[in-house]
Amino acid sequence: MTKARAVAAAALALAGACAHSPTIEQPARAMDTRSCAGADAGAAWSRLRDIPSARSGGGTSTARQEAELALGRGLYCMGFYSEAMAIWDASLQGAGVPIDLDRSVADALASRDEAQAAHPIQPIQLATLRSLALLGRRFPDWYRPLDAFAVATRADLDRAEVADVRDDLLYLGGLARYRQGRFKEARAFLAALPPKSPFFIKAKLYEGASHVHEYHGHPANRAFAAAMNALLLRPERDRLLIDLANLAMARTFYSMGELDVAANRYDAIAPGSAYWNERLLESAWTEYRRGNHAATLERLRALEGRAETARPEAIAEGLQLEAAVLLAQGDRAAAAAAIDRFNAAAPALFHELKTLLQTVADDAALYDLAVRARAGTAVRSPAVDRAVRIAASDRALTRRFDFVGEVQSEIDRFEKADPSWKGSGLGRRVQADLTARKAAAVTEAGSLLRRRLDRSAAELAVQITRLLRPAWEPLRGQR
Repeated sequence: MTKARAVAAAALALAGACAHSPTIEQPARAMDTRSCAGADAGAAWSRLRDIPSARSGGGTSTARQEAELALGRGLYCMGFYSEAMAIWDASLQGAGVPIDLDRSVADALASRDEAQAAHPIQPIQLATLRSLALLGRRFPDWYRPLDAFAVATRADLDRAEVADVRDDLLYLGGLARYRQGRFKEARAFLAALPPKSPFFIKAKLYEGASHVHEYHGHPANRAFAAAMNALLLRPERDRLLIDLANLAMARTFYSMGELDVAANRYDAIAPGSAYWNERLLESAWTEYRRGNHAATLERLRALEGRAETARPEAIAEGLQLEAAVLLAQGDRAAAAAAIDRFNAAAPALFHELKTLLQTVADDAALYDLAVRARAGTAVRSPAVDRAVRIAASDRALTRRFDFVGEVQSEIDRFEKADPSWKGSGLGRRVQADLTARKAAAVTEAGSLLRRRLDRSAAELAVQITRLLRPAWEPLRGQR
């Protein structure tokens, strides 16, 4: 495992896994039925239609933004949460909500004038940002931090209007900038969270990951250690985040060549952890570099026994490392047996994955295949079904699957609504947006799954090619 790979892995673990943890308490206050008193989506829609600039989705007038805030609130209170999110997101980013049905909210957001988002934030925008933050409390696992959270500056968040959601906005503002690659700016937001904040631990993990992206090992580990200390002080410890913090520190120490410290951090991850498979392979490499071959083989054989949950390319990599250790020990027969197990699985799976990706060219169709694989329905060979199921269990992908489910539930809610409202201009707007949003979410989930499977195939190809190197010649002679 190279230094660059270890550094990248430390950051990717956080980007994909740490966004939200169900056992980290959320602030108690969130949008509820009491905030719906007087909410009227129809009246807000009529107000929006009466604003000339709103017909194209353009303009930045306070009147338009007030109408968009009220419209989102009204739709939220009707149970159309993803639509409220999209409207507030577009409003904050200067895209506006188009009135005509030939243009969706997503289209308006994609084609917005970037200069509009740079205007100083106004009180109505702070109110909209606050609504988005409260919506985020209701749905903490929605799959992405909105770019709208990057609109406000640090000074904006010190204003009294957002005092009750300041921690939310500091965290989400930092997370949005982190996802945009603006790491120094992200840290300015994340580091401002006080230790008592429910977002403090996750903020420190992302702060550390931002340093990892910039190859700053010691600052990264200081941030990870701060997260770990805060976790250990809590009366109910979050095992998932403790394991994640240990994994992040182990990877960073490994990349810095501090193998003994890395080994201790890997050892702190207990069996049954969500990160157990990663721990087995990465700690095996750590022990291999420390010269502890017995521990290396123990971990690799445990990993091979977890084929139902471990990534196939990880098992294949482990088999090659096992063979290398055995060859170094002079046990050519055992090394050849490990390579035989590799050859019995990896080349065939590589070709099957490449065939799958070529024959299922549509991302939505690949998403449907993954849904069936996740449900246990046989769709291809057992090896490919297992690879698809494991890839689809990726935390980032799981959030996307969940978001598709939320949009579908809102489509079902729309179908049960009053027919007269469904046929109104607003009803048709909501229906068009929900339909487009589900299609986009399905395609995005399928696209991400395709990248995961393509990466698996690429890693298998590298491992297959590696066996052609001269170092493996003794085993070819053995057989």
